[in-house]
Amino acid sequence: MQTLIDCMAEGVVAVTDGARILRTNRAAREILDLPEAGSDAPVASIVRDPELRAALEESAIGPISAREIQLGDRHFLLSSRPLDAGGAVSTFLDVSELRRLEHIRRDFVANASHELKTPLTSIRGFAETLVEGDPPEELRAQFVRSIYENAIRMQNLVEDLLDLSRLEAGRWETELQSMPLGPSAGAAWAPSVERASETAVVLDVVDGDLKVLADPQGLHQIFRNLLENALRHVGEGGTIRIAVTEGGAGFIEIAVSDDGEGIPAESLPRIFERFYRADSARAREVGGTGLGLAIVRHLVVAMGGSVSAESELGRGTTIRFTLPKG
Repeated sequence: MQTLIDCMAEGVVAVTDGARILRTNRAAREILDLPEAGSDAPVASIVRDPELRAALEESAIGPISAREIQLGDRHFLLSSRPLDAGGAVSTFLDVSELRRLEHIRRDFVANASHELKTPLTSIRGFAETLVEGDPPEELRAQFVRSIYENAIRMQNLVEDLLDLSRLEAGRWETELQSMPLGPSAGAAWAPSVERASETAVVLDVVDGDLKVLADPQGLHQIFRNLLENALRHVGEGGTIRIAVTEGGAGFIEIAVSDDGEGIPAESLPRIFERFYRADSARAREVGGTGLGLAIVRHLVVAMGGSVSAESELGRGTTIRFTLPKG
């Protein structure tokens, strides 16, 4: 019996009708930090969490149906059923991952709604002014330009949302082939050349002839997202560098770095999350959807690589990713 319940993923605790611990399995001992399989000790003397202690004592009196209990940062569903000879058996189902995903979903809906509402409000306001009034030609042109820019912003957001949805649902299929990195980086930079020339920002590619095993479309999108992101945050006369080196175990390491404003240390672990921005006010000012790095992470992982970030506030940011050697 002990071997059987030790193989269960759920925690199992049997208590007597006097609320003493009768039997536990390995998962329950890990949850409750119990030293032995059965100690015959009162629940009150060994269970530290007051909510859990009260629930186990209550289980000796009557059944409990799916009560959620939080222990630290973990969430458990506690259910109990009485035993014929007295006492009860309680089970603990870990639902921490489910709660984490629910929290991510709520944040995602809230953030997506906010990001769509902002340009929609601008478009409606400028359109109403044009419809109801007759502003001067110069002001009219300014309003039309604002409507156009906000429409583009919404289109980019929707396209990024669709890309991210396909990646997370596993509907994006890679077509891997051996290809040099330099041409892909150059093609991704081409749409930004004019904007970069206005602020004298230059792109420097080091050892771009090395080949990787990658999906051409996916690699292009990785470079496009990283270069556009770097360009938004680098100062006038800044430099964006792509350095390619041979890593270990048959991988190529690509580092996309800039000498821009950098990212605070406390924000660095979260920059690959959807919609997360280290400085929301600055990010809205310079544009961007807040999804670019999340898409980069999914694309790199789908092609068999890994991605990380390094940054120092005021001294620039480096995004490193690896791909299999071509």
